[in-house]
Amino acid sequence: MISIKIISNIINIGIDDITKEDYSKTIRATNFCIFVSIFNSIFYVITGNLIDYKNSVNGNIIMGIFIIILLLFFYFNKLKMYTFTKVTLLLLLPAIIFIESFVFLSRVFYLQLYFFLFALAPFILFDYQEKKVYFFVILNMILFYIVDYHVGYGIIPKESFFYNNQIIRIYKTTSLIGCFLSLMAIIIFLKKQAHDYQKLLEEKITTITLINKIISDKNKKMLKTSMARDKLFTIIAHDLKSPIGNFLNMLNVVSGDSKLKLEEAEKEKIINELKKSAEKTYNLLTNLLDWVRVFREEINIKREKLDIKNIRTEIEQLYIPAFNSKNIEFIVNIKNVEYIYADEKMISTVLRNIISNSIKYSRNGGKIIFETDYINGNVILRVIDSGIGTEIFSKDGIEDKIFFEESERGTEGEKGTGLGLVICKEFIKLNNGKISLTSKVGIGTIVEIILPD
Repeated sequence: MISIKIISNIINIGIDDITKEDYSKTIRATNFCIFVSIFNSIFYVITGNLIDYKNSVNGNIIMGIFIIILLLFFYFNKLKMYTFTKVTLLLLLPAIIFIESFVFLSRVFYLQLYFFLFALAPFILFDYQEKKVYFFVILNMILFYIVDYHVGYGIIPKESFFYNNQIIRIYKTTSLIGCFLSLMAIIIFLKKQAHDYQKLLEEKITTITLINKIISDKNKKMLKTSMARDKLFTIIAHDLKSPIGNFLNMLNVVSGDSKLKLEEAEKEKIINELKKSAEKTYNLLTNLLDWVRVFREEINIKREKLDIKNIRTEIEQLYIPAFNSKNIEFIVNIKNVEYIYADEKMISTVLRNIISNSIKYSRNGGKIIFETDYINGNVILRVIDSGIGTEIFSKDGIEDKIFFEESERGTEGEKGTGLGLVICKEFIKLNNGKISLTSKVGIGTIVEIILPD
C-alpha cells in the first residue's frame, strides 16, 4: 500500500488543485513515462555491471546522466514546464537507446525494439492531431532502421563478456520482456486513466443532471410563484372587492335609514346579509393568510395528541347554522379512533375547509357523513357528501392544478377562491399525512385524510 501511494505521488507531481483536468491527464502520462524509463535504465545499469563491469563503464556513465536528466524532468513538471518536459523526453528516450545499441553494442541485443515502444509515446503525451506527434513517430522509425539494418560502431570490444551467446540471448529476452511489461504498464495506465475519466464524466453528468433538476425546480417554482401572484391579485381584485363593496352598500342603506324609513324586517334582512358577508370575507382572509404562510414556508408545526370527540364537537357547533339553512343531515360515525396526532390549528383548518366545501356543494336536504377508522397503523378521517360533485379533481387525489382552476359555484351560487383545498393539501403534507379526493358529478364527493398514528 505504501509503494502504491509513493508511485501515485510520483505520477501526480506537478498537479495541484487549479490544474485543468486535460492538463492533469497529460502530466500523469508524462510522469508515468519518466518513471518507467528510470526503472528500465536502473535495471540495465545493474545488469551491465554484473555482466562486464570494466567494459560497461562508459555506458553506465551515459545511463547515469540519463537517469539524472529524467529525475530533473519531475522538477520541470513541478515548475509547470509541461511542453518542454514532453518534447525533451521524447527526444531523449530514443537517443539513449540509439547510443546504447548502435554506438556501444550492436543490433543483435534487440534493444531497438524500444523504438516501437517510443513510437507510441507521442500519442499518449500529445493530441493525435498535433503535427509534432508524427515527427516523433518518424524519428523513432528512422532510428530503428539505422540500428536494425546497419552495423553499429561497437565500442565495447568483441572479446567482452557482453558478446557471449548466453548473455546475448538474455538481453534479447530482457528486451522483449522489458518492452512487453512497459507496454502492459502503459495499457494498464491508460485503462485506469480511461476509467477515472469515465468516472469523472459520470460525476459531471450527475452534477449536470442535478443542476438541471435544480434549475427545473426553480423554474417551476418561479412559474408557480408567478401564477400564485396572479391568483392573489385576482382574489384581491374580485373576491375581496365584491363582498366589501356589498358590505359598504348595505351599510350606506342602514346609515340612511332616517330618509328611507326601512321596516324592521328589512333591517333584519340587511343585518343578516352583512353578517354573512362579514363571515365570508373573514374566512377568505383567513384562508388567504394561511396560504401566504404556507407559500412563504413560515408555518411552525406542533404535532400533539388530540381527542377526536373534541374535534367532532367543534365541527358540529361551528356548522349547525349552515346545516340548518340547507336542511343537511350531519352523520358522525367514529370507530376504532380516540385520538389523532397532528397540529391542532392545521387539522382544524383542514376539516373546516372540507366541511365548508361539502356544505357549499350539497343540495337542500342533503347528507354529510364524518367518519373515522384505523387501518394498518394509520388514522383515517373521511368526509362524504351527497352533493353535486365536480369534474375538477382526478381519481388519484388533489392535483396541483386545482389552485389555478376557477372554483365552481355551490348549489346556492356560493363562490370560493380555490385556496381552501390547496391549504388542506399542504397542511396534511406538513403533518406527514396524505389527502385524496374522489368525486362523481351528481353523486357526491369523498375526501379521505390519512394520518400516521
